[in-house]
Amino acid sequence: RRHIKNTLIASHPESYAYPIPHTTRQPRKEEENGKNYYFVSHDEMMADIAANEYLEYGTHEDAMYGTKLETIRKIHNEGRMAILDVEPQALKILRTAEFAPHVVFIAAPSLQNMADYDGSLERLAKESDFSGVICCCVPGRSNWHPDP
Repeated sequence: RRHIKNTLIASHPESYAYPIPHTTRQPRKEEENGKNYYFVSHDEMMADIAANEYLEYGTHEDAMYGTKLETIRKIHNEGRMAILDVEPQALKILRTAEFAPHVVFIAAPSLQNMADYDGSLERLAKESDFSGVICCCVPGRSNWHPDP
């Protein structure tokens, strides 16, 4: 899932973006607020959660992380489509007229397909061009798809 999302955004940054998450952890010395994360206090994040301002949130290694709905709106206001990798429960919030998501479920491969008998996984790892594999409709762009 991550590879598909990153390839789509890297190939078409003018059309797609990933919402910058919020976190309560302290920034590392090379990090700047608003680039990879928005750094907020624990109290601020808890107040925003209570106000239903987060699509998803959780805790990892004593810090909270979450995707704020406003970061998705900001991407849409820029004329781009937000690419999200969310748990199915988040669709209850997203399936509104405001967000109207295009939903793609990506299932894990079967155990029989996990073995790379024919070398296809190795070939896939060596291939870097996924243009034309991922297609979607972007609001306001009739029949749009990546260039082959």
